[in-house]
Amino acid sequence: MRFCIICGKRTDELYNNMCRECYKENTELVRVPEVINITICPECFSYMFRGKWEKAENPYDIHDVVHDAILRNLAPKVKYIARAVKSMDVILDKSIKLVPYKKSKIDVTLLVEGLVDERVGYFMKSYNLKANIRWRLCPLCFKVKAQVEEAILQIRADGRKLDDDEILRIRNLVEEILYQAYEEEGKSPLIKVEEDKKSGGMDLYFASKRIARYIANAIQREFLASIKESYSTVGGNMREERKKITISVRLPKFKVGSIVLYRDRPIIIKDIRDGRIHAMDLRTYEKLKLTAREARDIEICKYRRERAMVLSITGSEIQVMKLTNYEVLDIPIERRPMWIKEGEGVDLITINGKSYIIKGVLGEEE
Repeated sequence: MRFCIICGKRTDELYNNMCRECYKENTELVRVPEVINITICPECFSYMFRGKWEKAENPYDIHDVVHDAILRNLAPKVKYIARAVKSMDVILDKSIKLVPYKKSKIDVTLLVEGLVDERVGYFMKSYNLKANIRWRLCPLCFKVKAQVEEAILQIRADGRKLDDDEILRIRNLVEEILYQAYEEEGKSPLIKVEEDKKSGGMDLYFASKRIARYIANAIQREFLASIKESYSTVGGNMREERKKITISVRLPKFKVGSIVLYRDRPIIIKDIRDGRIHAMDLRTYEKLKLTAREARDIEICKYRRERAMVLSITGSEIQVMKLTNYEVLDIPIERRPMWIKEGEGVDLITINGKSYIIKGVLGEEE
């Protein structure tokens, strides 16, 4: 029977002349610094790690952000004594009040589970240190906060104003992309949005050229829009100029509901989505899907639209009466859709002296 040199306990198992309990208490697993400095962005809660900004796992809880930032930055500074370390975690007092933009020094406990002697096995040790919490805006948040514009996205329609449906769809598209950017980077680069009442368009100001271009490309795909870019010098220093990009996105002259000519065929635009035009031939009532390349053959045309009533249907001819002046017309038709019925009201579209019957600009023609 032998004695522990620390507590005097009698035991047959000694480790460096200590009993199991005294061995664990007096054996170090790691060495940690007394103080660690942490830098966190007060706007998006990303934090500095090895000279780069890292996105926080949970930017909605400031204590979780500080916990992750301390653990991530502390790990490379820990000197290992143990043969193996199974786990390492930081314990914070969640009652501590952490206020963005206000420096603070907090107590931190590092819990380490490691192995020194296989006969003893893994055991846990705690280490106390201080953490200096410093707040500094990350580059993107600084630009947003300081209204530093990297890009302007100008959204217009060619020769017309954007309609309410287009504005709503564009806003939804922008919000979806900004939400994705926030989920990925923990921040939104949008500085402001201005509506141009004269042109019926909108201007979006960004602190990120990449996101501005991404949104422009998304609008181009969705609406078959055209894109042009221009640069202007807005500052810099002797070594490098700072340039701002202006991205002009123009939606086509036509929109949903437009009646146009496609390779001399009168068509009505039913929808524009996913980079394609969904239309209907006014002569045959056939549905068409046009690609962006095919859309280049679309021409804007002048037409007159009037309300009329179907008087009779005989073979390949429809007799209608205009409700404005009661003029009666016989209109040849290649294929009669089921919705054309005697006594029903219709829209009469006249292009270059030829008349066509539709149910309505946004109706469900068949």
